[in-house]
Amino acid sequence: MQTQTLIRSILLLAAAAPLGAHASPLGVKPGAWESTATTVMSGMPKQQMPAISKEQLDRMTPDQRAQVENMMNLRDGKPVTSAHKSCIKATDNLEKLTSDDPARKDCKKKIISQTSASVEVEVTCTKPHATTVRVKVEALSAENVASTTDVQGENGVKLHVDSKSHWVSASCEGITPPQPPSFHGNP
Repeated sequence: MQTQTLIRSILLLAAAAPLGAHASPLGVKPGAWESTATTVMSGMPKQQMPAISKEQLDRMTPDQRAQVENMMNLRDGKPVTSAHKSCIKATDNLEKLTSDDPARKDCKKKIISQTSASVEVEVTCTKPHATTVRVKVEALSAENVASTTDVQGENGVKLHVDSKSHWVSASCEGITPPQPPSFHGNP
C-alpha cells in the first residue's frame, strides 16, 4: 500500500546513513521500528476509486482486505490509523532519499531544511500525474521519530499523514516489507 511505503520512506529518512555502528545523521538507531500513522485524504471524486466486488474482497488475505477497506474509508474523507513494523538498516542512507532518482527524470527532490535532528524534503513529479509531496521528519530522540507528510495531487486531491515511530530492537528478524493488495484474482 502506498501509505505504508511512504511511512517506510519516512523512517528511512529518519534512520539515514550511519555515522557509526548505532548512529545516523538524525541520531536514530538502526533496527526494528514500529510506526503508527493517521492519514486523511480529501478531494478525490468517488469515481476515481475503482469499484471492488465482494468476491475480490473475499479473495484477499485479512491484511490486504483491511488495507483496501482503509482506502475506501480514506476515499470517504475519514481519518484512517494504521500501524506497522519496518526494518531500518545501518546501510540505508539519506543521500538516496534526498537526491534525485535518475530513473525518475519526471521527479525532482529539494531539501527544504536539514539539521542534525530533522529534515524536510519536497518531491515534485510531473508524470504520470502532477504531484507534490512534502515530508518533514524530526528525531525526537534516538528511539522516537515524528513526521508529517502532505501530498498535493492533480485535480485537488490531498493527503495528510501524521506519523509517530519508535525503535523496538536492534534485530529485524521476522519483519517483511508490506505487500500491496491484489485486486485481480488470488492474492
